[in-house]
Amino acid sequence: MTDSNFSKPRLSILDRYLTRELLRAAFAVTIVLLLLIASKLFMQQLGYLMEGKFSTGIVYEILANKLLAYFVHMLPFLMLLSSVLALGRMHRDAEMTALHSCGYSDARLLFPMAVVGIPLAIALGVMSLYVTPRLSLEAELAHHKARLEAGLDLMQEGRFMQTRNGRWALYASRTDGQVAKDVFFASYETESQQVHIETAARATRTLDKEEGVYVLDFEDGRWHSGWPGDADFQTMKFDRHLLRVNMAPPPGVWTQTKYMMPGQLWEDGSAAARAELQWRWSLPVSLLLMLALAIPLSRSSVREGKYARAAYAIAIYLVYAQFQLLATSQVRGGNWPAWAGVWWVHVLMALGVVLLYLRARRSRA
Repeated sequence: MTDSNFSKPRLSILDRYLTRELLRAAFAVTIVLLLLIASKLFMQQLGYLMEGKFSTGIVYEILANKLLAYFVHMLPFLMLLSSVLALGRMHRDAEMTALHSCGYSDARLLFPMAVVGIPLAIALGVMSLYVTPRLSLEAELAHHKARLEAGLDLMQEGRFMQTRNGRWALYASRTDGQVAKDVFFASYETESQQVHIETAARATRTLDKEEGVYVLDFEDGRWHSGWPGDADFQTMKFDRHLLRVNMAPPPGVWTQTKYMMPGQLWEDGSAAARAELQWRWSLPVSLLLMLALAIPLSRSSVREGKYARAAYAIAIYLVYAQFQLLATSQVRGGNWPAWAGVWWVHVLMALGVVLLYLRARRSRA
């Protein structure tokens, strides 16, 4: 055995060509769909900004976190659609006919698919298990911070700002640097159902980084407190009143399974935790199944429409994804055993892929 045997490339010229076509189509499809999603998310965040729910500095952070999370969940669909488009184009141009005549079977096509799919599946597994939960948690914390900061931003004069899920309202008629003038502040306590109203000639906002709270400093104003519909309101005049606003997120955020790490989900052991863990593992499995499905699904004739097979791929994936969501919700609700989980959906899809391969083989024979 000579050293030259070790220098031969593992991928043939045809394998490299197919891999390049697949990656080119995947890049184009990913860019188009991400632009569509980014535009929708940006318009949503812009609407929140115009309504005064968010401050300007947090919009891009939320947009980036959400966009990456969407990309992770959509990657199996992106690879299915791009593979069907790339292989379908080769079928219409009779390139696949030439490959099959040279003995390049559908089973042989699985090799360049695996070259692309296996590294992507590993990366997707890491992203879905560890990265996406962290990004989702950061997005939720950013939302919480943005709602507070927007509602406490005294520099947007002439507009009512809301925060605390609409339980606080803040208005400043004029601003002068860091000082807001002619300020109106109203709050509603859900437990006691009391309404508190403050009016002040001036107000400033400062951040206490050590305690993690915002301090609203009202000067020269009046304070009113009572129940709606009751004429017996308490009124008090003050020279200065400090209102401390805790920036910590609600305690329930830390107990939601979608924000937990895999170790926490496994230790939790609840039905919701098992369902969440199985859902995350389903993403890399779905990616590999979708790449395998693309080979028989992309078989098309010259007379077929350019995007006919893409429409079939979209319909199949929607049904497949809906069954995954159904199985996950049933496990989360305790209606199905955790050992069955969502795996039966993947088994049915794998059987369907095998049947398509057998059908394609019989049609060529």
